Amino acid sequence: MAKRTTRKPAAPTNVRVRMYRQGLGDCFLLRFTYSADHVVHVVIDSGLVYGAKGGKATMQEVASDIEQETGGHIDALVITHEHYDHVSGFTQAREIWERMDIDAVWMAWTEDPDDDLAKALRKDKGAKEQAFFEGVSAYASDAHFALDGNRMNHINGLMGFMGADLLSASEGGKLTRAAMLAPLTGAGKRTPDYFKPGKLIKDIRGVNTYVLGPPYDEHKIKRANPTQDEAYGGSGNRVGFSNDASGPGSGRPFPAGVGINIGPRSEGYDRAFRTHFGPELEDPAWKRLPTTDASALEALAMDLDNATNNTSLVLAFELPDQRVLLFAADAQAGNWVSWHELSWTKASTGHARVDATALLGRTVLYKVGHHLSHNGTLKDLGLELMDNPRLMALVPLDKKQAIDKGYGRTMPWPPLTKRLKERTRGRVFLSGPREKNPTAEDLTELSATERKAFTAHTTVTEGYIDIEL
Repeated sequence: MAKRTTRKPAAPTNVRVRMYRQGLGDCFLLRFTYSADHVVHVVIDSGLVYGAKGGKATMQEVASDIEQETGGHIDALVITHEHYDHVSGFTQAREIWERMDIDAVWMAWTEDPDDDLAKALRKDKGAKEQAFFEGVSAYASDAHFALDGNRMNHINGLMGFMGADLLSASEGGKLTRAAMLAPLTGAGKRTPDYFKPGKLIKDIRGVNTYVLGPPYDEHKIKRANPTQDEAYGGSGNRVGFSNDASGPGSGRPFPAGVGINIGPRSEGYDRAFRTHFGPELEDPAWKRLPTTDASALEALAMDLDNATNNTSLVLAFELPDQRVLLFAADAQAGNWVSWHELSWTKASTGHARVDATALLGRTVLYKVGHHLSHNGTLKDLGLELMDNPRLMALVPLDKKQAIDKGYGRTMPWPPLTKRLKERTRGRVFLSGPREKNPTAEDLTELSATERKAFTAHTTVTEGYIDIEL
């Protein structure tokens, strides 16, 4: 008698997404179940904002749950970008992560040590970081430091995403880089895969994984803020919106409206800021930095923060029934806009020609970009295209921590929050352990059948939110 062989299922029969509730930071576990003894596990990021109370213990709890749920085996670990709130857990729970067996590590092309554009971007970022942290150290010892507390609080919040604060400026983001590289020294079986936009990953059987970003374009990566027409609630005086007057060739490194008052300088500040950024201009005013105003530091911190966010690896997981799970990491305007330049052929997808509009239209789960901020989700090129009636949203946001870090005005961004709830008909989850998640009052736009299905496929605990798709 011929030996009977067991054929592996061609596609997953069940998909679950777990958002961990550690606070202001990203960590997701995706489970693609093919049979009782065959489950593919994908982890996307693992981090918590710098300085969060009990952060180490919290991230160890998260890592322990991942280890238990996966049996210590992860098929793909996705590290979207180099910000502390996305990678801190890899060092805070190093011993646990080093025990795990990781088949593949997925990163953006911006982390590829052999890519020329990536090397140029890292060099530019390194020079700016050095100048910024030297400037912070110099400014923190200035007699005027205490007079500008609100601005310095904002700077401190921005520094938190780099893995430092005003008291540890000399570390200059070293903690974040170490955390990002930590998984590569553990139990992983191979070196990272670095993905460019337009790639179609076929590693998960029956699932097409589309790489949407980051764009292979320096100018788009450096374009953080949307124009007033591209985002929700934009107006000329709103924080963080661009009039598009700072594009390539303008000679300005920051959006219009981000400026400083020209004041006297001392040798100490000259030493801290002698690195010049952007194209050479004849004595451009923005290069002259004052001794009595922190606005120059704030602008540089925002520039660093936004540029890193826009290097986010953005993935769209297309299930066998063509529903899409969109994970936008911290992508901002330039990243979002670039998706609409991509397309995939029918021969590659196996069913039809696909572009960003199609993927957004079939999105049923949206991991909201950049913690529901003003520049993390576009309007007409983003959320307005997500018209699937089953759309729900997961937001890695703790509002109290955002306020503590100086982001209370933009995280969450009220106009975007309102529209997101309308598009999802109330199906919006926030990760913060104190956050209120959908109740019956929030779901009145759903039919009785839809509410029953939503409740049956959703599990909320103190440590995580589980969604069955």
